[in-house]
Amino acid sequence: MKLQQEFPKEDEIGRLLDTAREDQVEHEKKQKLAAARDLLAAQRFADALALLDSLLAIDAEDSAVLKLRTLAQREQETQAKSETLQHEWQILKQLVAEKDYATVVSRAENLLRQFPGEADLVRLVEFARNQQAQMANDLRLRSARDQVQEFFQANRFGEAAAAARSGLESFPGDADLTTLLKQAQARQKKEMVRQLIERRIRGEKSPPFHYFDKGNLATIGRGAAVAGAVLHFAAFAYVGDQ
Repeated sequence: MKLQQEFPKEDEIGRLLDTAREDQVEHEKKQKLAAARDLLAAQRFADALALLDSLLAIDAEDSAVLKLRTLAQREQETQAKSETLQHEWQILKQLVAEKDYATVVSRAENLLRQFPGEADLVRLVEFARNQQAQMANDLRLRSARDQVQEFFQANRFGEAAAAARSGLESFPGDADLTTLLKQAQARQKKEMVRQLIERRIRGEKSPPFHYFDKGNLATIGRGAAVAGAVLHFAAFAYVGDQ
């Protein structure tokens, strides 16, 4: 600059100075681009973007800067999504541990809208739904067993047997309900025989002894039905002898 002031008519000096300035700008740009690449490598995307924006303020059409900035922005978005997914996974794991499967399904389905096709999320939703169904099934089974037990405690054995049969229609082969049904039928028969004996002792006219429980045929089998008939006959004979 000083030379240009001293020799204003020397065009060559002006051209040299312009070239020097351009070289300096280019050198600074290369340094900043290198620094931006280092920031990208360190995953400091916000800092890299700020540096690249300062270069675009000088030349908004610089293709090299624009290309690097696009890459930085894409990597920043990928990192943000990855952090979001990682954070959500921690929450989902806690919810699974707490067996809050309804919330697991809801949160995981929301995440699938952001990360469509994410295999682990798809598997988690399927697992949570299966667990939900299993828990609902277990609750229904417990409710059926509890109802039978309540009838037992109230000595309402006929209703206990009916409730057990109803439960077995929904849960065929359940060992607890099958045992409860057998117990209810046995107690019901015993109670009916006791009542007949007491009426006979009191000299009251006893009605014909009839006991037919379709549960024997429907649930326990033909052998049990035959055994039940033998028991009925024996009880009737016993009462008649008194």
